[in-house]
Amino acid sequence: MKFSQVLVEGVSAHHAGAGRSGRADGLARGMASTAPARESGVEEMAINALLGLQNETPKLSHKQVEQQRRLTAKAHFEELRGLIPGGTDFRHDQNGVLRITVECVRCLLEGRPLPPPVGPQERSGSAASQADELMFEMDGLEAPKADPEAKLKHNETEQRRRSLARDYYNQLRSLLPGASECKPIPDKNAVLAMTITFLRDRAPPP
Repeated sequence: MKFSQVLVEGVSAHHAGAGRSGRADGLARGMASTAPARESGVEEMAINALLGLQNETPKLSHKQVEQQRRLTAKAHFEELRGLIPGGTDFRHDQNGVLRITVECVRCLLEGRPLPPPVGPQERSGSAASQADELMFEMDGLEAPKADPEAKLKHNETEQRRRSLARDYYNQLRSLLPGASECKPIPDKNAVLAMTITFLRDRAPPP
């Protein structure tokens, strides 16, 4: 077979292959263009549903939400201690910090100097035990067991402590500019955050 004949046959085979490839591409495009719109819609819905499942944030359990709330409160109190006179004295419990904070906010609103550092108020054994339990609970540890005979007294002390804390938070809500007009009513952590912002803006370093 002559070289020229081989060349002609090779060129013919190439064009034939290209023609088959072109017909195959045309057939694929035709099938795609004639596919039912319903099938395309179903595929799109399936993809969106899959993406939605992948992007969905898992819901926190009640225990996780409560733990996060307590950790946030703990961080707020640590920051608040650095903004009030005597706050770095860790003999002050949380109510002691709130008591000093209320007085500081009052002084700043009335244009008076901040009060001097004061020592912590004496706590009963039951109140001290409750504070220890709270710290253990925040750290994820098991609190030591209290004396069963002091349980009733402890409950009464705890009720008084919560009532006093509630009163301090209410005082801060009424004192902080704009807090009383907020809807919904700011929760405890929101009140602490607003108080920190207020003290940062108006109070000199302690």
